[in-house]
Amino acid sequence: MNRIIKMITAILCCACVMLGSAVFAHAESNAKAAISAPSSVEEGDSFTVTVKFTSSVGMGSVDAILNYDTSVIKFESGTDAHGTSGAVQLSKWCQNQNSGDTAFTFSLKFTAKSAGSANLSLSGIELSDYNFLPMNVSPPSATVTVKADVPLSANNLLSDIKLSSGSLSPSFSKNTVSYTVNVPNETTTMHITPTCEDSRAKCSVSGSSTLKVGTNTRKITVTAENGSKKTYTVKIIRASAEGEQPPAGSESQDTPPTESENPSVSVTVYVDGVEYAVVEDYSDIEIPDGFTATVCTVNGSQVMAVTNSAETVIMICLIDIQTNASSFFIYDSATITYIPYRTLTVGEKTYIPLIKPRGLALPSGFADAELAIGEQSFSAWINEENNDFYMLYLCNSDGDASLYIYDSKEGTLQRYLNIIDGHDNIGSIDINAVPKQTLLGKIGLYIIIGLAAVILALVIAVIVLAVKRNNKDTDNRNTFMYEFNEDDFAPISTQSTAFDTPEAEQAVTEFIGMESDVSEFDEQAETSVPEQSTTSDSPDEENNQDENKSNSLFFGDDFIIR
Repeated sequence: MNRIIKMITAILCCACVMLGSAVFAHAESNAKAAISAPSSVEEGDSFTVTVKFTSSVGMGSVDAILNYDTSVIKFESGTDAHGTSGAVQLSKWCQNQNSGDTAFTFSLKFTAKSAGSANLSLSGIELSDYNFLPMNVSPPSATVTVKADVPLSANNLLSDIKLSSGSLSPSFSKNTVSYTVNVPNETTTMHITPTCEDSRAKCSVSGSSTLKVGTNTRKITVTAENGSKKTYTVKIIRASAEGEQPPAGSESQDTPPTESENPSVSVTVYVDGVEYAVVEDYSDIEIPDGFTATVCTVNGSQVMAVTNSAETVIMICLIDIQTNASSFFIYDSATITYIPYRTLTVGEKTYIPLIKPRGLALPSGFADAELAIGEQSFSAWINEENNDFYMLYLCNSDGDASLYIYDSKEGTLQRYLNIIDGHDNIGSIDINAVPKQTLLGKIGLYIIIGLAAVILALVIAVIVLAVKRNNKDTDNRNTFMYEFNEDDFAPISTQSTAFDTPEAEQAVTEFIGMESDVSEFDEQAETSVPEQSTTSDSPDEENNQDENKSNSLFFGDDFIIR
């Protein structure tokens, strides 16, 4: 019995070790978290905060809360994020279902409300690896300083005008906008160098630097930081040669401004290999409904632009240098990309297709595609398992930008609802995006279940063996008996006497074989059964006794005479 118990104990110990190895095969791994934000912004500005989790081990999911100061900044929108009142819930599941993701990135848009310092920190972090075992991560923090709002400068004045020859008449004054310069016939060119009084303002000069006999008009346009403009005019009169009369209508001989000198096309960009000039004067440009004038930076220069009320869409007007056709383009300063401004109307709602921002991960199972709706074509992503469904990144009439699912068969559009069990996910369109357990995770689960079954079976076996052993001991002591042939003797007693040693067993055997002691045995029988007959010395009875003796013995550790 002790040997069996020791063996079972050893098996149980081995099972526990194996179970522990399976459970802790993926001990808690370490990951890193970081918050990236501009150190300072101006009141009213929009800025982006990036929260990133990284690990050398594939991560399966993350849930965390980004805390911020609502009196200084305001949360507007974000990928895989929602919430207000100083707490933004961040949730994401892995896209790589074989080994997890090595990085989770959240891009969040904030607006600076008022001057002050806003602390950004993470709390309630629940990060797991791709087998959904917990990972350790230290919560990071960052600080954004909001500076008081400084109104855009309206200063569109010049502080000086320098000429390559001649002099201004009257003398320069920043508030005087018309000047005349007389030069001799020998002067064939005139270079004008204006200086803005405000360094944040910009100025440009139109007209040809080559002078013809007569009057040549040059214009200097100053654009203030807030977009307001002022124009200075300089008329350069070149004298005719001796005896030569100025050509008739010399004033009309002025060279018209070239496009490179036109103040409205001083910056050029390339879109799909085509050169465009950036329009800086929107006085003759029709601005789309819902948009207002603003400024943005293109190629290091501030240019005029338009934006919607939520400031989620920035557009600039471009002119095709070859065709002189102008149109608005959506401008993404982060990726330096331009796409033509178009609208998509589905039902009674109108949307603006946008450029997919950096860090926005698409659900698995989608690939780049072109979506044709009516006569228009849009950049989209098609569901590889069901070609009727496309994904678009659109801005609605409220200025909210989000992913949308378009059903090309039904012609319907639905906002991308990525809520599954409280986590951001793919929604009902792509069921493959719901995180699945990896093969290693499944094998580990099977090992744990199998070991648990083995341990349970061993426990049951121990109980059964113990019960059987107890029953066997009882049977050996109480039921193993030596019985005489009922023709010789009747049962003597219902009480049993146990013999636990080999000497006792030998004594009983000798006792049974001694015919001379029958009278003593008979005397014991009469005590239990008074009417029992005495033994006979006849040969037949002796034979019966010998036969009974040979047939009534049972083997065992102990036995009883009844």
